[in-house]
Amino acid sequence: MGNTTTIFDTPPASLAGFSQVWDIRFSNSSPLTSGVQTEYESYLQSGHAIFVMGENSGFATRNNSLVTFVSLLGGGSLTLSSVSDMQTVLPPFDSGIAGGSITFSAAGSVATPGRANHDVDHGRGAPASSGTRARCRMPRRAI
Repeated sequence: MGNTTTIFDTPPASLAGFSQVWDIRFSNSSPLTSGVQTEYESYLQSGHAIFVMGENSGFATRNNSLVTFVSLLGGGSLTLSSVSDMQTVLPPFDSGIAGGSITFSAAGSVATPGRANHDVDHGRGAPASSGTRARCRMPRRAI
């Protein structure tokens, strides 16, 4: 059995029938609206998982909407900040990365990580993020 991939520019009115949702919109004009946040929260509460991605430090509109969403779900308080573009990748995701470091373009970070686990550390004790290259993982069923 396989899955069918469906691509939308904006989330559909209903997520019923979808086994996974990956919101990887990267445009600064694509924040999570309050309606989308409500829809995503309901989807999570029904036992599903969602991946949402922020963007680099120049995309405050999109990133701030994700911060609001994480807080709404009880993920704690996130504070966005700027960091060096050189980042250290944490185990177990550092396998095969020469020197254990990578360089992002316009890396962003959170000064306070809330309740999440992180896979990249910029050396000040808070995670870095830049598109799909760094991940912030909330414990399953965190809400």
